[in-house]
Amino acid sequence: MLMETRQLAAFCAVVDHQSFSQAAERLGVTQPAVSLQVRSLEKRLGQRLLDRSGRRVEPTEAGLRLYAGAQRILALEGDLLAEVSGGTEGDLGGTLSIGASTGPGGTVVPLLLCEFQRRHPAAPRDATARLPSSPSSATS
Repeated sequence: MLMETRQLAAFCAVVDHQSFSQAAERLGVTQPAVSLQVRSLEKRLGQRLLDRSGRRVEPTEAGLRLYAGAQRILALEGDLLAEVSGGTEGDLGGTLSIGASTGPGGTVVPLLLCEFQRRHPAAPRDATARLPSSPSSATS
């Protein structure tokens, strides 16, 4: 049995709100569903993660360790979902830098850039050409 992100989300919500019912409200599920997720996680790890004895729910030592890692996993999951759903398949972003001497820069590079643009018409483009410094300007 693997840990699931919904179990980690339920656990983190309980720790954040110090309450199963408030965590359930935050997650948009029932309180028994949150309790089941946390119990499943505790069973999977073989550790008690929450101290339920007081008025508020508090993480145990193992719960504190899990909470830190779970926060990172949930943040990474959010980043991954945003990255995957952020554009249509094949869309590109970022910066492409190409350096070439004057020979290839005047013949091969323009052909490659035209082919790139044909394959990726939605890719942003901005071209800058720089001439090499002359040897005399480098010594002055």
